[in-house]
Amino acid sequence: MPTPGARSACTMALAASVLLTLAMAVPVLRAPTERIFGNEINGRHHDPYTVMRQFAGAPVPAPYFQPVTDVTGRALGRVLHPVAAYNVVVLATFPLAALFACRLAFELAGARAVSAAAGLAFAFSPFHLAHAVDHPHIAQVQWIALFLLAIWWCVHGFTARRALLLAVASALVTLSNFYGALIAAAITPFAVLLFWLAPSRDGRRRQARDLAATAAVMLALGACGLAVACRTVPSVFEQSGKYAVHPIEPRLYSATWWTYLLPPVDHAVLGDPASRVLRENGITYGRLEHQIYIGVGILALAAVALWRRGAQTDARLRAAPWIAALGLVAVAWSLSPELHVAGHRVARPSALLYELLPMFRAFARFAVVVQLMAVLLAALGAVRLLNARSRAGALAVWTLAAVVAFEYAPVPWRWRDVLPTSGHRWVAERGGQPRVFDCGRLTPGEQHTAWLSGLRLQHRGPGGDDCADPDVASRLRMAGFTHLIVRSGEGALAWLNAERRPGFTPVYEAADATVFEIRARPSDLYVGGLSGLYDREFAADRTWRWSAGAATLIVVNVGTGPQEASLSIQLQSAGMPRTILVSLDDEPVGELRVSRQRATYEIGPIVLPAGRSRLQLRSDEPPIVPAGRSRGRRDRRSLAFALGEWRWQKH
Repeated sequence: MPTPGARSACTMALAASVLLTLAMAVPVLRAPTERIFGNEINGRHHDPYTVMRQFAGAPVPAPYFQPVTDVTGRALGRVLHPVAAYNVVVLATFPLAALFACRLAFELAGARAVSAAAGLAFAFSPFHLAHAVDHPHIAQVQWIALFLLAIWWCVHGFTARRALLLAVASALVTLSNFYGALIAAAITPFAVLLFWLAPSRDGRRRQARDLAATAAVMLALGACGLAVACRTVPSVFEQSGKYAVHPIEPRLYSATWWTYLLPPVDHAVLGDPASRVLRENGITYGRLEHQIYIGVGILALAAVALWRRGAQTDARLRAAPWIAALGLVAVAWSLSPELHVAGHRVARPSALLYELLPMFRAFARFAVVVQLMAVLLAALGAVRLLNARSRAGALAVWTLAAVVAFEYAPVPWRWRDVLPTSGHRWVAERGGQPRVFDCGRLTPGEQHTAWLSGLRLQHRGPGGDDCADPDVASRLRMAGFTHLIVRSGEGALAWLNAERRPGFTPVYEAADATVFEIRARPSDLYVGGLSGLYDREFAADRTWRWSAGAATLIVVNVGTGPQEASLSIQLQSAGMPRTILVSLDDEPVGELRVSRQRATYEIGPIVLPAGRSRLQLRSDEPPIVPAGRSRGRRDRRSLAFALGEWRWQKH
């Protein structure tokens, strides 16, 4: 049974964490079906939106089903909006993490206020805040704290009731997320032994039978878990190579010793310098995994706990070395599988994990245990300073607590819309039945945007879905689109805004996107697709696409019969004047002599049959690799000629 002191400490931690979570999530609470917590650290990652769709009832493939989190989210999704259900699942982790971490801290420190503060520090640690942004499953850190608390209780007084709690905690941590299962499996042998070696604060004598019974229970639970996994997802074991990640990925998504000392990139004051450090060290896409900062305040208090001079006078401080040892074990697991020293490859502990379970790559996630052990040590350090009963000790505790609050607080409070831009939100709120074309590519992070917005939405794809070709207005209008969304930073935006391209009227303009209403008259003759061309390039209000030697225009004639028309097209040759052979559905229709300077050339008149036909332009001379640079890099593309704008003239 919990003591009054423990109950009081945990009540304090729970109440404070609920208030802090509500304050942190004020923007989310104002629009819980439209907003989620945090700024994107790695760009628009698909995980949050995929999980929301699953909470709405979308199927989860068997190997990826994580029952504790997914079943909870689906149950909430039946009574709440899926986005609101997602918010509950993520935001609830903060009070729960504070509650269980506080209880574990009280077992060691025995001080109410200090234990409550330790629980808050773990709940709002940089690791937890970062994963709460994109990884709702990894954010379930509360079960790690509960699992380690159950182990502590068992090795310091094994009972059937505590064994049952350990079984429940084991199920929660392993079934809430895959990495929780990995971390628990790798940490358990060390946690059982080191926690048993760590004296309890009441000085109770350690019993070998407690250690043996706890170890036996964990072995039995592990065997049962493995048997269930083999039965429910046999493909993971029989075809492990199918799920294996590339060998380079564990190196990219593992911790480094110095990222434990690097502030989070989302910090209001320290974030920009931290971002520069990661960028200068080549850590870009995977930088979310490197948000594992321990903090100066926590490290200073931990150092006080580990300072051995006079430590033997307080039984609580004798546990500090064993807690630190478990933290160092977790650090070792979190590092990349290999270390290169003087040209030699040295294997690290995670190499064993990758060899046995090649589907895991983000070993940096072991930092959740590092964070928890650091917080526990900090609690012991604070108790030591306060027990000195000196003004200097109390001042040191309050000063370092303020440092921790500064380092860990997610201020200003962060949130984001579930839709990628304010332009999407503007169109969604207009009502009606708009059909929207999004000039952004359909990435994994965008695949659920149409569902989230409720819009008839289509993204730009390869080839013909080009937002800056001269026929884009007619093509989109013929396809039934009413609006076009162009995001800031896209070259097509400047091109569309240049002299207000006919057929497009801007109806919403913001820093992140512009929405155009498509008012072009439908045309019965237009280019519906392009192939054989590199990505579009822009310069001021001019645009073009290079070809490596052959380009194909898919010409669409929606009339009832053949049409005779001419095509005026801007062309430019690469390196030398070229002869461009022109054919229509493989039948020659002429040739052009194209110079190195951009100029307009005439093709036709040609007779275009009803439906789709292929107009091909092919260089008679081989392409060249230019000596110049493109986009700041050496241009290694093979180039023959560039296509600029064009215009149809019907006869």
